[in-house]
Amino acid sequence: MDQHTHKEEHNTSQLGRIIHKLIWFVSIGVAGHLVWLLTTSDQSMMESLKSFKYRYLIGIAILVYVPWLTHALRMWLWSRLLGLNLRYRDTIEVAVTTDLGAALTPTLIGGGPIKLGMLIKKGVGPAKASVLLGLGSLEDIIFYISGITLAFVFARDSVAKIGDRVFDFFTDNYIVILIIVATLLLTYFILKKGLMSRGQSYFMLLPEKLRKSITRVFNSFINSIDEIKETIGFIFREGKITFFLSISLLFLQWAAKFSILILILKGLDLSFDTLSIYIRQWLVWLTMIFIPTPGATGGAEASFYLLFGSSLPSKILNLIVSVWRFFTYYFILLSAVLLYQLFSIYRLRKNN
Repeated sequence: MDQHTHKEEHNTSQLGRIIHKLIWFVSIGVAGHLVWLLTTSDQSMMESLKSFKYRYLIGIAILVYVPWLTHALRMWLWSRLLGLNLRYRDTIEVAVTTDLGAALTPTLIGGGPIKLGMLIKKGVGPAKASVLLGLGSLEDIIFYISGITLAFVFARDSVAKIGDRVFDFFTDNYIVILIIVATLLLTYFILKKGLMSRGQSYFMLLPEKLRKSITRVFNSFINSIDEIKETIGFIFREGKITFFLSISLLFLQWAAKFSILILILKGLDLSFDTLSIYIRQWLVWLTMIFIPTPGATGGAEASFYLLFGSSLPSKILNLIVSVWRFFTYYFILLSAVLLYQLFSIYRLRKNN
């Protein structure tokens, strides 16, 4: 067995263990959702569920997979421009696995490290893999800035609610925040005075294997800086059309995700303002970035209640939140686990 095959099997084994943990995580989350829904349900809520127009579930099932298809297509378009030998099937696998990684990390971190590792595993050099990751992040920033701008124009009351909650959080937890800030300033002072080298800092508290992996990726990045600069320059010269197509696909990707709630409300035969629904969801996902739990668990629901609680019927609000969260998070993860297993079986048969 050669070194490349052994390394690939080791990486697959590691990710397989992560998937096993993820299955338990998703199962507990779904079970908790069901228990919470049953314990908070009353007769009117169950009647609403019975009257749900289930033909809308077909539309929801289609919309759930659109973000993967568009994310993969965006990567494929950039890979064509950069001359990379990535097939669309490869980019779909990267998109699916990225979502799996994002499920186990805070939303701010997301699945970026997993995406970078998967691209390198697919034969993309560290420099161009870093550029692909950076391009995705840049497009995400443009998307969120667009959402904030629209929110200030069309949904100022929602922005004000978020601002009030942020202010309340800082005033209620100012002691903890001051301790964290003081710790960071003290660490900076110690490093600046040379009382502790950077190699002896908090980085040394990480497991040895993780430190080696981070160091290896960082060194590859440093050694590829010139190639990264050259690639970015090439994109500025030749990639304007590709960027336009990619950012258009990104907006389509999020429109599909936001439309899931639209179909849920239609299935329950509720009236709503479509533009307001889209913009408020934009704000929900924006606030989720700063929630430190994996997949923004708990915080996503709280943000939804904050922004939609006054505009949706209170009697079935718990039902709406539960169904929305299931299809925008848990159902996607269950599908991702299944697809990852199918990809693994395909690779195993191909290697054999």
